[in-house]
Amino acid sequence: LSKKERREVLRLCQKNSITTTVHVPIFGININCVNPGIKGESLRQVKQAIALAADIKSRIVVLHSGPKPSSVPEVKEYTFQLLKNSLLELKDFSTGKGMTLALENGVEECWEESLEDFIRILEETGLLCTLDTGHAHCSWGLEETVQKIANKIIHIHISDNDGSWDQHLPVGKGKINFINLLPFFKNYTGIICHEIQDRDNPEEATLKSRANLERILRLEG
Repeated sequence: LSKKERREVLRLCQKNSITTTVHVPIFGININCVNPGIKGESLRQVKQAIALAADIKSRIVVLHSGPKPSSVPEVKEYTFQLLKNSLLELKDFSTGKGMTLALENGVEECWEESLEDFIRILEETGLLCTLDTGHAHCSWGLEETVQKIANKIIHIHISDNDGSWDQHLPVGKGKINFINLLPFFKNYTGIICHEIQDRDNPEEATLKSRANLERILRLEG
């Protein structure tokens, strides 16, 4: 976006009392790449996205770890150190822009192969996180994930699925038992972003997801 376009986005957000978050680029980005040229370019592009987020006064910037090149312990540890250094650099850059960096629990391709891996990243970088309910349900289990990292969650990407893959269905249209998470949701005060994919009627599907979640939240936990 040009500077003029960024100012217009900011104006519209402020006019309509919209709070934004920004997800940095995913495809082709690898902040823990063993090739320093690719890693450097990835960091440059992520910083560009963070600068854009600052211009439109977003509160939170969301990112993923890069892909895992190997499960060989020595290689995995080496790339972890690359990932850690990159995240610390991006954390400092975000803080300098007045924003919070929130690492999202990943999909199968990401560096973290387990919930323990994800927790290690958070602990060694001091980062907070974005909980993606769909990713957690398809990998480590949503309830276990929330139980272990609840105090680190400052942002939520919410969707439903049947557990076989990340379908981005409206809340209530898959097999996630959101009612079991009522105690967590009752105490959560951050932004919940409905990540719903429906090419035919995305607005209706998103509003349906929000209505279903609101109905669940009215239940007694």
